[in-house]
Parts: sequence; structure tokens; C-alpha cells
Amino acid sequence: MKINTSHPYYHKVYIPNLARGVTIQGMDSLLWGLCIAELSTISDATAKHFEEMRFEVSRILRKLVEDLPEPEAGEDVAA
Repeated sequence: MKINTSHPYYHKVYIPNLARGVTIQGMDSLLWGLCIAELSTISDATAKHFEEMRFEVSRILRKLVEDLPEPEAGEDVAA
């Protein structure tokens, strides 16, 4: 699994919460579970559905964070 660090969601939601261990652990666990589900597919059709879902979720998350403010410098180390 590789997190897209250039995605707006990463900068506006993930980075500002790095110091909140439980929050990050929860997001990481969710992403890990989705990755394992995708990698465990047994058919090309199912794999294609997961791929399409990834693109759609990315688009939705990009739209959801459009109006969120840009994090301030150093916010990733805030407690």
C-alpha cells in the first residue's frame, strides 16, 4: 500500500492529525483493510470494481476537502 501524499485529503485531514495516534491508527487500519480486500480478489471483474472504487473514493474525498482550510505550517506535530 502506498498513500498518495499529493492528494488534498492527505494534506488537509491526514497531516493535521498525525499527533493523534488513535485517529491515524484508525485511518491506517481502514486503508489497510481496503487494500487487503482488493488484493484478495479472485476475479478480474472484482479487481476492476475495486479499481473503479478507488478512483471514485479519491474523487469524492477531493471534493469533500475543497472547502477545508489549508493546514498551518507545523500543524502536523501539534498535539
